[in-house]
Amino acid sequence: MNAVIELKGIFKGTRKHLMNGVSYMVPFVTAAGVLMALAVTLYGQGGVPPEDSLAGQIWSIGSAGMGLMVPVLSAYIAVSIADRAGIAAGAVGGMIANNIGAGFLGGIISGFLAGIICHFLKKVKVPAVIRSVMPIIVIPIISVFAVCGIMLWGLG
Repeated sequence: MNAVIELKGIFKGTRKHLMNGVSYMVPFVTAAGVLMALAVTLYGQGGVPPEDSLAGQIWSIGSAGMGLMVPVLSAYIAVSIADRAGIAAGAVGGMIANNIGAGFLGGIISGFLAGIICHFLKKVKVPAVIRSVMPIIVIPIISVFAVCGIMLWGLG
């Protein structure tokens, strides 16, 4: 019953979690968009510049930045819910969302999944010997597998 109350609390903070993800995502989108616009301007013909030109290389940098938009959104939604424990599962889940074509909404879903899973994994009682490696080994491995499994085999 306590888990249900905690889950309700997480969902009551939905706006806060989304805004945290978006606030970390905006610099990536801004920098990438400006670089892509600069590349098109330098190319002077409209469209995507050829890769072997300076404009094409600037376009590639901007495109890489845009590719990080969904993983960063997802990672920082998860961080808002579960602190640092959620960053790995959120980022990898966001990358999987990108890869399966789930896009922005998939990133939001993977961020919430990662945050919730990590939030509850942090509460699992373990022996003192394992406690020190939980945040750096156990939680990331289990949460990345769980989130990405759900994204690939459930959503994808």
